[in-house]
Amino acid sequence: SNNSSKYKAFIAWLTLGILWGATFVATNIGVQNLPSLLMGGIRFLIAGLTAFIITGVIKGQYAMGRKQIINSIVMGILMFGLGNGLINVAQNYVSASITSIILATPPLIVSAVDSYLPNGTRLHFKGWIGLLVCFFAIIWMWMPQTGGGENGWSSLLLLVASSVFWAMGILYGRHNERIPYIWADVGVQCTAAGIFQLVIGTSFGMWADWHNNLPGWLAVLFLALIGTIVGNYCLVYIIDRMPPTKVTTYAYVNTVSAIFLGWLCLDEEITVRMMITAIVIILGVILSQSAKVKSVAKGTC
Repeated sequence: SNNSSKYKAFIAWLTLGILWGATFVATNIGVQNLPSLLMGGIRFLIAGLTAFIITGVIKGQYAMGRKQIINSIVMGILMFGLGNGLINVAQNYVSASITSIILATPPLIVSAVDSYLPNGTRLHFKGWIGLLVCFFAIIWMWMPQTGGGENGWSSLLLLVASSVFWAMGILYGRHNERIPYIWADVGVQCTAAGIFQLVIGTSFGMWADWHNNLPGWLAVLFLALIGTIVGNYCLVYIIDRMPPTKVTTYAYVNTVSAIFLGWLCLDEEITVRMMITAIVIILGVILSQSAKVKSVAKGTC
């Protein structure tokens, strides 16, 4: 039934929000113990391999067109290679909580861009108000953080760039034909992103700083199996069932989840300003989620 599928999509959306909030904490632990891009690269290779194993177990033979494979590779490099790689680098300098708050911005970018794409999704007035409220809350939140010396602004720049790549990946995946099998799609995306991050990390000479340690590897495994495999299953599930404008609002749930888990696991400070921001963001999401979206007809009057 339609209601049941809406309910399932909502559960997938909520699960994604909570899990990916936890990945900010795991990433923080990971980059403290292993070089950032190598950690990310290995995470995505493990995830890609796992996805291919699941693919083999579930289906067997596939017919995948070259164009579909290339589209999945592009989406994977945009979202996970660039988007996630920049998060890893930034989290050397910025807490999990703050990172997650800045990364509540992809919905704003997706909504703004998708409104103008042919066959995109137009957002109603209420939706725009909700998104703007969230955006200003994020700016207000960040203001005291820039006292962190030279890394303050450059980290913000990395995180904003990361959000832009994420949004581009989501829109690219939405408007281009990808591999139709969820796990094969995730496998290709992750493997491409893993190779991409390892190549960049290696070219920056990061292996010189590599030291095996348990916390680092536990973070990698959590990120690969829970963050990427379970998280991506939820993401692909909702990308196919919700308009892009609503899909990305999981980022706001991430924020609340990361602030709480950062405090719980990493002893990060929770300020009144952060709490107010988190509450405002949730209200903004509810507003934009409740707005009816209308599809733009493809090139017809």
